Amino acid sequence: MPPLGGRKVTLKLCTWSIFKGFQSCYCCQNQKPQVLCYSSRDECQSVCPTCNPICPHASSPIS
Repeated sequence: MPPLGGRKVTLKLCTWSIFKGFQSCYCCQNQKPQVLCYSSRDECQSVCPTCNPICPHASSPIS
């Protein structure tokens, strides 16, 4: 039998954090070239790249 009964797993790496010591935010951990944070989980998930099951390649740093 295929893993997970043939179901597929996808991830959006949005983590909860505290901004400036008091405001909740959600940060996309695989957003490149830097992690960006958003005021809602829905907003973070709408822009955060999907890991399916491999995350998109990181962008090269600008020199």
